[in-house]
Amino acid sequence: AFAAIGNPASAIQEINLLEQTHPDFILQANSTVVYNSILNAFITKGRSNKTSKTFIDNLSEAIEFWERLKCSDVVLDLHSYATMMNILSHYGRLGEAEQLLDEMEDTIHRKPETIHFNICLNGWATKSRSDPTDHSLQRAESMLRSMSSRGAQPDQISYTAVIGACFSSMNPQGMRKAERLLELLEKDPNVEVDEDVFVSVISGLYHSLSVVNDNGAKTYFAEQIEALFRYSSLPSVNGLNLCLQAWSRSYSDQAGQRSIDLFHDYCLASATVLPNSYSCLHFMKALASKSLPDPLPKA
Repeated sequence: AFAAIGNPASAIQEINLLEQTHPDFILQANSTVVYNSILNAFITKGRSNKTSKTFIDNLSEAIEFWERLKCSDVVLDLHSYATMMNILSHYGRLGEAEQLLDEMEDTIHRKPETIHFNICLNGWATKSRSDPTDHSLQRAESMLRSMSSRGAQPDQISYTAVIGACFSSMNPQGMRKAERLLELLEKDPNVEVDEDVFVSVISGLYHSLSVVNDNGAKTYFAEQIEALFRYSSLPSVNGLNLCLQAWSRSYSDQAGQRSIDLFHDYCLASATVLPNSYSCLHFMKALASKSLPDPLPKA
């Protein structure tokens, strides 16, 4: 219960008491689940406490508890490592999270699975959006390339994390990398490409648009969102809405006309996408921007 509400310190106090009164608990089959839940509590606590001191103290406590588990008779498993990697990734310690990929094979004699690589991939991809160098993006690309050779099959999450990071890099080379990865994704027989793949990448780009202040950057992301939506062989109303919303928030002189073109091409001319109330809302917002003469009557 303490772990579930994000209170790992109290959970550890209780587990200490349990180990003292029942020394054999640590050897029981279900004990690993209990210890994993305490590890997971550090993630829950980290999400709800963003002050710098709490952030650092929470990470130190998590690492201390992890080292204690490794030195004990607790049977760590794949989930234990995934949880600890999530903690390190959440706190920006991506190099240490990556080291656990190698450590797993030595300690529990299991190869890391796709989920473990995806934790690192998502961490590097997220960091790349605020990294002025290409280091984080290169780490994500390198990890994606190495997965198959290490026995882990890349999935939708693997590809979309790196593709989104490439699109967000705001340079032509990143765009070309993203396009090549999209082609690889569509050709990969082990990955089912559906609407969610494209919406996931578009959502990441929309998040980038929403946090930048420069109008030129907003226009860039709106252009990339539309390009990706048009590239998709599986256009959906969710993707369309993100495109329209991106243009409505871009403050671009192109916003109104680009939204008209999108609405015409996908909802009127071909009826490929059935718009909903959100489509109409974002369409009207784009029309009511400064980008068209007499915008309000058109809206």
